[in-house]
Amino acid sequence: MILGNTSAVGSRHLGEELHIVSTNISEIFGRPNMSDFFPKLAWFDLQGVERDMKKQLKMMDEIIKSMIEQRNKLNSKMSVIMKK
Repeated sequence: MILGNTSAVGSRHLGEELHIVSTNISEIFGRPNMSDFFPKLAWFDLQGVERDMKKQLKMMDEIIKSMIEQRNKLNSKMSVIMKK
């Protein structure tokens, strides 16, 4: 469903956007974080890990919301066709 989707978020297909976001999230998970070694520093987010993750999760939400909206539109079109 995702890879065959032809609609776009921004200028890319949803499949491309999802791939980019999931790659970024994996990179963030693999990044060493000072607050893992010094928990008292977690509040400061010195390396911006929390900020970067929130940005990626917001993008993921937009992609999923777009997919849901498209599916709802398709379902409503199909219900109108089936009623005729």
